[in-house]
Amino acid sequence: MKAIANLKVSVKLVMSFCLLALITFAVGGLGVFNTLRLQEMDQELYTYQTLPLLELRVIHGSFEENRAYIRDIILEEDPAQIETHLKAIEQNRHEIDQALATFEQSLRTEEERLQFTYLDNVLENFDYHLDQVMELCRNGNKTFAYTVLAQDGPKLSANFSAAIDKLSLIKEQTGHEVAAANKARAESAFWQTIIFVLAAGVLAVVLGVTISRLISTPLSALAKAANEIASGNLVSQIPAKYRTAKDEIGQLGMVFQTMTENIRNLIHQVHESAGMVAASSEELSAGAGHAAEAGSQVAHAVSATADGAQIQVTALSETMATVENMAKVIEQIAANSTSATLIAEKAAQAAVQGSSKIDTVVVKMADIKQSVEHSALVVSELGTRSKEIDQIVSTISGLAAQTNLLALNAAIEAARAGEEGRGFSVVAEEVRKLAEQSQQAAKQIAVLIQSIQLDTQRAMTAMTEGTSEVQAGYAAVNEAGGVFADIAALVRTASDQIMEISAGVEGMSMDSHSMVNSVSKVEEISRQTSDQTQMVSAATQEQSSALTEIASSSGALAQLADQLQQAVSRFKIT
Repeated sequence: MKAIANLKVSVKLVMSFCLLALITFAVGGLGVFNTLRLQEMDQELYTYQTLPLLELRVIHGSFEENRAYIRDIILEEDPAQIETHLKAIEQNRHEIDQALATFEQSLRTEEERLQFTYLDNVLENFDYHLDQVMELCRNGNKTFAYTVLAQDGPKLSANFSAAIDKLSLIKEQTGHEVAAANKARAESAFWQTIIFVLAAGVLAVVLGVTISRLISTPLSALAKAANEIASGNLVSQIPAKYRTAKDEIGQLGMVFQTMTENIRNLIHQVHESAGMVAASSEELSAGAGHAAEAGSQVAHAVSATADGAQIQVTALSETMATVENMAKVIEQIAANSTSATLIAEKAAQAAVQGSSKIDTVVVKMADIKQSVEHSALVVSELGTRSKEIDQIVSTISGLAAQTNLLALNAAIEAARAGEEGRGFSVVAEEVRKLAEQSQQAAKQIAVLIQSIQLDTQRAMTAMTEGTSEVQAGYAAVNEAGGVFADIAALVRTASDQIMEISAGVEGMSMDSHSMVNSVSKVEEISRQTSDQTQMVSAATQEQSSALTEIASSSGALAQLADQLQQAVSRFKIT
């Protein structure tokens, strides 16, 4: 603390403002880092957990469409329609390959890679099976193609559904884990920000109180000493710890103490000179009373009076020089006070600039808040899209139910046809089974959609919490801006107090000039008294008229000495 007290006032203020700036940067940097980290984690959740589920839906939808198309090819007789189905199958294969490539980029764990490899193998087997069936259809052997499809199709479909369900479950579990980690990270960021803001506030208050005490306490002591001197008490001493400090206030205290001692010595000398003048005037008056009896005693008294007057002139000359030196010292103090005022003004400007920087941080925090709200909007739109997909799945489920009903009607018609409709009855039965499987798959997709909607809702909740935390950081930075404004006000108050001290010192300088003029007048009067005394000594031979003039002059001199003693008696020097 002593080392800090010995620093220059400007250095103290600059150090305090730099430390406050570092605290502000630390709080702002922590908020920015946590915000960016949360954004990154949310983006990872969306990229590596949510989007892959959409790719799985694409794969599943294209797979089911290909199964439907191959059945249509077996049942279709129109070559143009068959060609259309074949092109659609190739298009779906291309979409499946693209979806697999995109999904593969989201793999993060060994379990995901193994399950993805299994799904890829299932799709390869299905493609091989699909190529066989299409080749049989091209060769016109649709009955055998249907047999192959009926034997291997359900097993391949079951394997595919199991692989898709497993991958979806893994992604959902991973998504839950990532969401939990994001929530924990958000809570940690919130408490870190709270702790940093509280610590910064406490440190700023402690720093402000310490710096203000280091500056205001010595200035209060100097002001108290100045008031004592103004009331005439020249015995007052400035505490040594304020005079030995190495800063500007310590220098001011040292100069102020020197000025006080010089004034005290000056008043002491004036007091002694006034006493000597009073004694000389009394001797002169006594000599004038006995002049008629002893002319020689009158001449001796006049000579002594002349000597005393000369001593008075000499003493007053020394007093004049001392008072002039005191006036110069006071002028130097006034100049130092002006410099201190300029330094305080610069400190106030620095505080205003620091407040401006805090305003800039507030704007940046507002931008971060808008970015987080935009992310929440994107997640909300994802929830809307999942609802639309849910409606599409409901439509597919309805179509499957209608297909099942049509297959049932076809079976009934085939039964009515008897032996001729037996083959068609088998086909109708398979169509009914496929319709039931499609309906079950649609129900499973609906369940997955509901799960995704739930996860999306949780993500929206997490984003809302993130927005609240950013809002808290925004309010904390605003509060830091208010603290900076308070500091600027305190510095301005200190500047005003220093200006008042400067005005007081300037008034003291004017008083010292008045004292110089007064002492100059006293010196002039003393010189006149000495000249008059010498004239009395030269005219001692003319005793009658000379003794009257001497008595009159000695009375005036005694009165002047009394006035001088009364003037200096108001100063306390012991």
